[in-house]
Amino acid sequence: MRLSLVPQERRFYALFKKQGELVNESLEQLRNGLLEGQTRHPRLRELEHECDDVTHEIYNLINRSNAKISTHSRHRWTRSSIWPKRSPTRSTCTG
Repeated sequence: MRLSLVPQERRFYALFKKQGELVNESLEQLRNGLLEGQTRHPRLRELEHECDDVTHEIYNLINRSNAKISTHSRHRWTRSSIWPKRSPTRSTCTG
């Protein structure tokens, strides 16, 4: 089984781009608010929730992708075919 660190699901790229844009906007809002002496940043709270939503989408997409991988590879790779069974260990201590 060949593993790749590059996502095959193209939707990851759009989500990563969206997350980057939201982080960039958050930093701009924070900078502008601090320069203006604001103590409240309502837009930052909205941006935080938007970032959380994108993060959840990424996690869900990862979970769906992993489910596909494990479903497709189940017939070839099992725990017993990768790791041999351990024999019971004997204690070498006497006492």
